[in-house]
Amino acid sequence: MGIYNTDGNLAALNAYQREQDALEAADLELEAAQVETANDLYDAYFTNKQDVIDEVDDALTDTLTTGNLINKLREAGTVECQRPVMGRGCELWDAYRKLIDAVCLEIAQRCETMEELERFRLDFNL
Repeated sequence: MGIYNTDGNLAALNAYQREQDALEAADLELEAAQVETANDLYDAYFTNKQDVIDEVDDALTDTLTTGNLINKLREAGTVECQRPVMGRGCELWDAYRKLIDAVCLEIAQRCETMEELERFRLDFNL
């Protein structure tokens, strides 16, 4: 039986784990930056920042998003119609708000690196 070099294997394993930890940290940093950008897009959309409104509106007219919008608004409308007339309105607003929030996140997630995200934020003055 030969003697095994476990120190070399352990060092390689530790180096690999450090690389994986660094990749995971970078992914978490990008995800947090995307969420922050989505929140900034949402705020800019509802404070009448026209270039952001145009970007969100373009995403809303995407075929899949439009289909989702129609379904969500129909579902909210169905709930609204079950309420007395004086109590209607909040479900539709909530559905619209959630839709804009989801679209803003989808737009922010198009940026797959921190550099792309920074460039995007500069382009939209976020």
